[in-house]
Amino acid sequence: MKFNYDKETDALYINFVDIPGVDSFEISPDYIVDTDSQGNVIGMEVLNVKEKVDFSQMIFNHIPVKDISFINQPVFG
Repeated sequence: MKFNYDKETDALYINFVDIPGVDSFEISPDYIVDTDSQGNVIGMEVLNVKEKVDFSQMIFNHIPVKDISFINQPVFG
């Protein structure tokens, strides 16, 4: 699973699996899901994230350190 946040557009994309999407559906305001050719959800985009998430309060539990990487930063592990 990958999380990509674009600060300029204030959009978060959560990629559940790394395969191409073929369709998108708005499931509620600011929430869009992408599906594969079989109709399976492969990712989700959340718009206006700053209205929904307090980034200063984010806490991650049980994330393997060896799997964490940051853009333009060394990989841990």
